[in-house]
Amino acid sequence: MHDLAAPLLWLDDASVDLVLLALAIEYVDDRVAALSELRRVLRPGGALVLSRPHPTGDWLRHGGNYFQPRVIEETFSRGWQLRYWIGPLQQTCEELHQAGFLIERLLEPRPVPEAADIDPDAYRRLTEQPTGFLAIRAVPCR
Repeated sequence: MHDLAAPLLWLDDASVDLVLLALAIEYVDDRVAALSELRRVLRPGGALVLSRPHPTGDWLRHGGNYFQPRVIEETFSRGWQLRYWIGPLQQTCEELHQAGFLIERLLEPRPVPEAADIDPDAYRRLTEQPTGFLAIRAVPCR
């Protein structure tokens, strides 16, 4: 396990082809610094694949000003304490830009057609509404 706020001291500059950051960036206070460190270790031609909760889902759950980034603290089942950031999609895009990335692709995942046979109601809902997640592929731009 590694604290994303700390440098990746065991990795040399330009030593990694692909970074997968799945549902983690929202837990980091200085996201630009963490993303910059990931950018540092990427080889030329490498990519960052990042997933995060869909910002509109956060806003629907918590309300308030969609455009005002803020920390949410919650207690989940079994007493798990979570602290994470919510904010607009624009903020995530800007943080990637400040860290030296260009967004190559942004996806809002949707179910495959075969899922309609398993649960038609859920399939219909998930093809009409956000699923709650985003996937972003970003490449170094400088």
